[in-house]
Amino acid sequence: MRLWKYTIGWRSLSFTPRKGDWRQIKAGRRILRRQSNRWRIVCTLSTQTEIKMFTQIVSNTPTWVWILLAGLVALGYSQTKNRSVKFKRSLVLPIVMLGLSSNSMLQSFGNQTGVLIAWLASLILLSVVVSKSKVTQNGVKYDGVTDRLELQGSWLPMVLIMAIFVGKYAISVMKHANPSLFEQTSFGVACALYFALLSSYFLGRSLASLKHRKNHLDQLHLTIA
Repeated sequence: MRLWKYTIGWRSLSFTPRKGDWRQIKAGRRILRRQSNRWRIVCTLSTQTEIKMFTQIVSNTPTWVWILLAGLVALGYSQTKNRSVKFKRSLVLPIVMLGLSSNSMLQSFGNQTGVLIAWLASLILLSVVVSKSKVTQNGVKYDGVTDRLELQGSWLPMVLIMAIFVGKYAISVMKHANPSLFEQTSFGVACALYFALLSSYFLGRSLASLKHRKNHLDQLHLTIA
């Protein structure tokens, strides 16, 4: 007895008709087409629902969020070019990124001390590691005469800035959509590691800049002495 199998898209139907019963074969085809049409309708409705949900999220986003995004894009783009900046001015970006990360953690997990400790500990540890890496050490030069830093341009800060913004935006949306998720310690620790990892680059680069500045001033004092 032959096994008949028909497939349309992802839908399939298998059956063994009685010998010579072509009516059962035709009926199987009709059933499969009917199921396939129902599947297309479900997929279409699901897509329309997702688009409508996304439109509602974007339309309900406050205007200041888009202004913040524009400012962050401009700030990130400025990091892609070689530049010379005052030491104090170089601290603006790390402070902004640290502020966004800490704001997200405090607003979402302010009542979970363990999560906040995990975020702070991870941030400090990763920042120290980043400050000693070749990426930050080789990309920073200090001019003691003008108290300026010579920084190499890179697209990495732009990527990290956008990742922090997207993470903060996503957490805000999820907090309204599924508040119970933020009561789970595992989710809180995952968010803590996410923001700590991204923010540590900026803080680590500032620590490396501070080290360059301190070493130069120490050498200057020894020369004068």
